[in-house]
Amino acid sequence: MGWFDGFKRIKNPVRGSAQVVSATAAPDSATSGTCRMHLVVSVPGHASYAIEDEFMVKVKKWPGPGQTLPIEASGSDPTRFKILWDEVQDWDVGAAAAAQQLAEALNQQQPMPPLSPPPGQVSSSTVMVDGRSATPEEIARYEAMTGFDLDGDGRVGGGAVDRPGQADDRVAALERLAALRASGALNEAEFQNEKARILDA
Repeated sequence: MGWFDGFKRIKNPVRGSAQVVSATAAPDSATSGTCRMHLVVSVPGHASYAIEDEFMVKVKKWPGPGQTLPIEASGSDPTRFKILWDEVQDWDVGAAAAAQQLAEALNQQQPMPPLSPPPGQVSSSTVMVDGRSATPEEIARYEAMTGFDLDGDGRVGGGAVDRPGQADDRVAALERLAALRASGALNEAEFQNEKARILDA
């Protein structure tokens, strides 16, 4: 299904979303490649469902776990859908903005601001089910199934790790720092320098 995603003609199209649960790594030396993803697809008027499929994706728009992708699906058959890649922002643009926010927060020695999602993408704190915002119980159930913190509240499946005070700020900063390294926004040397600053604060 995913190989010819961009050429699909959808009858009676409606907007929906596809939550990325997992995605294979982007190729090192190519402009596009095959990305195998586990998705939770939500289309208004239909039950959400899980799917695993391969999609041809440009490296600059490569998806990651927790990201929500805009889709267009058939109103009568939600299993027929295509991802609206033109509405997905290039990952390096969002990563550059996130890295700048991190640098400013560290320079001011203040708690880090929440990282804003790129335009055209839904924040990971907005989890959609059947075309509507998921209830806390539904989010907890999906988090328990996937092991991911889908709504960004620091809990997975309703369980929380309590880290009061300064320790909490440091852990949150380190988690965001690791995400920036994983996205390619920071190299290893920059990561280690910022990590040392956080731990010494």
